[in-house]
Amino acid sequence: MAQRTAAADVAQAMAYLKSAAADFTSCRHPSACYIYFDTFGVAIPFADGSIVPFSHVQRLTATSRECIKKAKALEEEGNRSLAVQWAMAARIENRSIRDWLGNHPDAVLEALRQVTVL
Repeated sequence: MAQRTAAADVAQAMAYLKSAAADFTSCRHPSACYIYFDTFGVAIPFADGSIVPFSHVQRLTATSRECIKKAKALEEEGNRSLAVQWAMAARIENRSIRDWLGNHPDAVLEALRQVTVL
């Protein structure tokens, strides 16, 4: 059952990331894009038991697509925490999706490994 849930979570994360990667528009709510990632919450808990605090970083003028490209690059470098935070920033204007991504960091990382962003 847990394996099916994990697959469902990865599929959901993939849908969110693909949608963000196809979004070339600038931030529609600048006040949201100027908030710092550490306002998203306290920390990100990963399945391996590690807990990493949010960073004091801002999305600023980056498009959702640029956020996903940054998240993918950070995942490839091994910076799991910032990769998840940039994925969250890609959907900063939709709090429920942003929070879902933050609550499913391992699914986000797996989706980032699979998503193609040229």
